[in-house]
This record gives sequence, C-alpha cells and structure tokens, in this order.
Amino acid sequence: MLRILIEAVHPMICCALSEEYFIDFLNQDEIQRLKLARTVKERGLSADTKHTEEDLDKVIQGIEAKGLKKVSAYEWARRCDRLDEYDLAYRHLSGSIHTTARDLEKHFVVESGEIAGFRLGPTDEEIDFFVNHAAMCLLGAMKAMSENFKLNKEAEIESFSRLFLLLRELAASEEHESA
Repeated sequence: MLRILIEAVHPMICCALSEEYFIDFLNQDEIQRLKLARTVKERGLSADTKHTEEDLDKVIQGIEAKGLKKVSAYEWARRCDRLDEYDLAYRHLSGSIHTTARDLEKHFVVESGEIAGFRLGPTDEEIDFFVNHAAMCLLGAMKAMSENFKLNKEAEIESFSRLFLLLRELAASEEHESA
C-alpha cells in the first residue's frame, strides 16, 4: 500500500510544480493507450472486438506522431526532489515483491542457530518505517493538492506536520527508555 502511495504522490507534487509536468502527467494516459493498442494488435487479443486492425493502426500512429515519452516513477520522484525518499522506500518495499534469499531470511524462525520453521502471516516488525513514510507521503500530497488547487489548507497541513513530529519524538523517547 505504501509503495502505491509513494508512486502516486510524486506525480501529484510534480503537477503542482509546473504546467509542463502536469502536461507530462496527462500524456501518460496516452502512452498507456499506445501500449494497450500495440499489445492488442501484436497478440491479436480477441477481447477488443469493437476495433479493427485499421482502428488500432490509427490510434498507434496518432499517439506515436506526438512523440510522447513515458515518465517513470523514478523520474517523477527526481523531478519533485524526493528521490532519496523514493529510493529508500522503493528498495525497502520491493523485497516483498522481488524476493531474494535475504528477503526470505526475515521469515525464518531460528533456534540454537538452526532454522526451526518459517514465520507466516503479517508482522508489525517494520511498522514504524511504514507509518513514517506513509505520513511523509501524505504530507507531501496534502501540500501539493492545497497549492495546486488553491485550497488554503496550509494551517491544517502545518498542524498535522507538528502532530506527526511530536508523535515520532514520543515514540523515539519511549523506544530509547525501553532499551
């Protein structure tokens, strides 16, 4: 869920930064249409029975003529100066998707230096990381939306930001005391 949030927030922030980025964002829909049209044409997918091959050719040629470029999630993060946040969260969260031996190791139950089992199901082991990043993403999104749509929510955003920082400090002090 956090990975989805991160990839959705950066384009929103970029749209608030410049009209050029907003147009790039809108063009991403055309690029997705182009990919779908190419896939349908290349594979002869029968689910799209309304359009002929000629229709698909027109769509493909029309979009290709615009010379649009795909903007990756990485590029959106770079454009809004949040690349460090993206890199950290993306790499951390990708372990569950692109599984490696190290990712599986987190689920081993080890007793006396031997693997005794495999831990299944959800865990709250990294909840602080996820909550912190989710809150930071939401703050960024709230600020971008407020600026972009002139919502005048700066006071509420600042209040949420202060509350979140206080909660982080409280959690850190409790963790320090229990250690």
